[in-house]
Amino acid sequence: MTNPWKLTEREIEVLQGFTNGGRAKTIARDLAIEPKTVEQHAMNLRRKMKAKTIVAAVLIYDRWARPMPQPAPLHATQPAN
Repeated sequence: MTNPWKLTEREIEVLQGFTNGGRAKTIARDLAIEPKTVEQHAMNLRRKMKAKTIVAAVLIYDRWARPMPQPAPLHATQPAN
């Protein structure tokens, strides 16, 4: 599924790190990159997603990535009033 913001694979990895509650330093260690690089990716994510904070970007991404709930099926017959 292609993301509408044209996020890079690395930006998505960083975003997932924040989604899992990580901080820049932890995400940097997990991805073997510098914390400043994580911060740069976070800035790019906010810009691309038009989010004021990384938390807002996480929420936007989570809503987009989560499948929509299916409505309950209607019963074929309705009781008469």
